[in-house]
Amino acid sequence: MTKDQLMAAIAERSVEEGECVLWLGGSAKVPHVHIQGRKENIRKLLAILRGDPIVPGTFFGCSCGNPKCIAEEHIVQRTRLQHARHFGKQGAYSGPAKTAKMAATKRARSKLDDEKVAAIRASTKTLKELGEEFGVASSYVGYIRAGKLWKNYASPFAGLGSRNA
Repeated sequence: MTKDQLMAAIAERSVEEGECVLWLGGSAKVPHVHIQGRKENIRKLLAILRGDPIVPGTFFGCSCGNPKCIAEEHIVQRTRLQHARHFGKQGAYSGPAKTAKMAATKRARSKLDDEKVAAIRASTKTLKELGEEFGVASSYVGYIRAGKLWKNYASPFAGLGSRNA
């Protein structure tokens, strides 16, 4: 596909709205197009076509905040850290649903499960004894008992009354 063909295909599937150019094609997370069986980021393609230097491992977003915008003047290239900071300010990496999902991912790799955690909380043994019994550090056991680790995300009342957890 030549540059002119690509620009024509992009123009066919986009519409101007104010200062933005909105992509009407596929956009699961970012506006994309399929080229030779591969999904390609439209913003990256446009940056390449205008001659921007492409740094490997960077992300292409837009400065206006519209997830469907592909206006060339709105396209920004961000490093992984810049990308995380940008979306972190918008609350993308916070909230109860995201926290529960991250906890579930970590728990899947843990030596412990819900039954063992319940046993740790109910036990009167010392932290050191429990750590040796379950094969984890005694400080980890202490955090579980204090409610700082293995929080109960299923209950909407979990953590109420505790500002330190």
